[in-house]
Parts: sequence; structure tokens; C-alpha cells
Amino acid sequence: MRRRIWWQIFMLDIKFSMISGLSQSLLPRPCDCKLPKNLDDADLHTGATERYKDRDGPTEMIMPLVVHQIGYCMQQQPDIEALMLYNELSTLSSGRKSKVQSAQIGSFVKTLQDRLNNAIQKHSDAAAGPVHELAALVKNLILQKIKETTCPPQEQPEWGTEILTPKDNLFKWAVTSTEQNIIAYKSNKHPGFLWFIKLLFQYDVLIYMVGQLSQRTTGSLVERGWQQLPSVYEYHPEFFDPSQDYHIALAKFVVKAWR
Repeated sequence: MRRRIWWQIFMLDIKFSMISGLSQSLLPRPCDCKLPKNLDDADLHTGATERYKDRDGPTEMIMPLVVHQIGYCMQQQPDIEALMLYNELSTLSSGRKSKVQSAQIGSFVKTLQDRLNNAIQKHSDAAAGPVHELAALVKNLILQKIKETTCPPQEQPEWGTEILTPKDNLFKWAVTSTEQNIIAYKSNKHPGFLWFIKLLFQYDVLIYMVGQLSQRTTGSLVERGWQQLPSVYEYHPEFFDPSQDYHIALAKFVVKAWR
């Protein structure tokens, strides 16, 4: 139970540290806390006299086992965010990738992909129930976001036309990130799990994308950005609530961009 609590705290720390503009985590490093065991809650009891062992096959722990792989990989390479930023700026300024940084980023992506796939293969089965279908959907969404984030600008289809500066690349990422979330919403077969997928939605990214739409009027990325807004409001009806300052700000950006 301590492992479960620790990794929940660790993931929240990563999320809010990155949103605030700080490092991925301010928690002590290195951390020797292992990932939680693959166990059902029914396997845990106060009278246990032996160490718990991982169950073979699917359990109700599949979602934490999938999501916590991100935290584990970022803990192993805490400078990954700085590496991605340096690699992007280096590419945009010189037109060439940094071989060292690219190799490190590629290694990070491969490690995360392997760990996510391994967690699904060892501890999940779509026939085991809806939560395991959700785990597969979330795994794919995570990998899509990571691959898009780490893809060098010159390897983007829009390189040289719509992507010329870091700001252009950030706009492309914001559009793609929003698209991926909408696709995940539509792919989810179980409405009761929609709340969890919504946790991966980045509101600040949406605000940035809409703000850019008021400055950009042409191009395929602009069209793709506008195409997402009806679905964003469909799946987030709370944005129609005028009692929240954030919702008012978003509405003003949308109206400004439309005009």
C-alpha cells in the first residue's frame, strides 16, 4: 500500500511540477521505491506472514501498472525534458539533430514503450473486463503523446512550410495533443471510464491552441485545430459554465479567433 501511495504522489508531483514550469519532480532522487505488485485488493490482508508475490495474468492493478511506467522512466532520466528542449532548439537553429541528445531521447522512448507493452502483455487481457480495455487505450494514448512530443521538427510533415520556429512546432504539438485526446474519448467504449481519460486532457494546451488560432488564419494545422473545438465542447460541457474564470477566458479566445 505504501508503494501505491508513493507512486500516486510521485505522478502528481511530476504533473504539477511540469505545469508550473519547474523540473519534472522536486521529490528526492534517486528513489529506490519499487513499483506496486500485480495484486488484487483481496490478496492484501493484515495477517500476511510472507512477502507478496506478483500474480500471473490480469488483475485490477493494471491501470496503476501502466500509468506508473511513465514516472519510473522519468525518474531514471530526470533530464529528459531539458534534452527534448535542447534538441528542438538545436534542430531549428541549425537544421541538424544533435546525435547525442537524439540517441538519449530515443532510448527513453524505447524504454517506456517496452515497459508499457510488457505491462500489458504480462498483466492484461481485454477479455478480463472493461478496465483492461481502458488500459490498452491509455497505453496507446501515452505512447502517441510521447512520440509526438519527442519527434524532431525536421521529421514533421509540415517542416519547412508550417513549422519554421519553436512557436510553430509548439502549435503543431498542441493541435496533435488535442486530437489525440478527442480520438481517445471517441474510442472509449465505456462511459463510466471517461472521467479517467479526461485526466490526461491538458487545459493549458487547449488555451494555447485557441490563442494561436486567433493569430493564424491559414494552413492545415489551423484547419485541424478548428476541427477539434466542437468535440472539445461536446466532451467537456463544463466549459459552458460561465461561473469559472477559465471557461470565460477560453470562450473569449474562441470568439476572438473566430472573428
